[in-house]
Amino acid sequence: MQTRFSVQVNGQELHDIAESIYIVDVREEAPDIDIRTSGAARPYGRHITGMRRETLTVEVVCEVHEYDVTARAAVVQQMAAWAQDGYLTVNYRPGQRLRCVCEVLPSVGSALRWTERIAMRFVAVDLPFWEDATAVSATDSGVSAYGLKRSAGSGFTALEARAEAEITATGHVTIVTLQTDRSAMVFTGLNMSPGETLYIKYGLNGMQEIYISGGGGTRSAMHCRTGESADDLLLTPGTGVAFTSDGSASATFLVRRLYA
Repeated sequence: MQTRFSVQVNGQELHDIAESIYIVDVREEAPDIDIRTSGAARPYGRHITGMRRETLTVEVVCEVHEYDVTARAAVVQQMAAWAQDGYLTVNYRPGQRLRCVCEVLPSVGSALRWTERIAMRFVAVDLPFWEDATAVSATDSGVSAYGLKRSAGSGFTALEARAEAEITATGHVTIVTLQTDRSAMVFTGLNMSPGETLYIKYGLNGMQEIYISGGGGTRSAMHCRTGESADDLLLTPGTGVAFTSDGSASATFLVRRLYA
């Protein structure tokens, strides 16, 4: 059945499961924002001490237009298998993705009501932002040449950007510093030999990975990041990343913009 929405999880289209699936709506809830406050000396109001964006939730509502009770139940089970953890994409946000988990799987309230609407809720926790599906690569500190202010033709304005980094030693490298207008990371005790690469990246599960690879082996470098360093390498759209090292090295940065 024709539908105006295209919804995918990890590249698999929901409508491809069965022609009887009709996507009624895709609803984005307002982000859950935690506002921390402290008491004020005056007899009214409070001081805001911090704000944290906690979660972002997307609900996919559909119908299964299948008269046969057994066939309809089978389609719903396939939908539950489809609604796995991973990257959610929708056609009205071209070039964007949302790393999320499905907190409400599809279920059937009545097997007899074949037009009953079925909802699935996806929630983003570790990165409660839509992000670029494809990262832009820049060598050395050339990320500043990447215009991050607006996604061309999409009408979506990026709030900020997040970078991954690959630092390849061409000499002996012990200290590496990465600096943006929003954050900084400093690594000490790396003990990198020529040809080895320091990776700062995010795995398919959304977790950050920091390791050194090359020379026939791979070892963790998470402990080399100083305590004063930022958790993520964030930057304001339109700005760049700079790096320094105590030995000769080259760098490649992979940047994804983050959207509301």
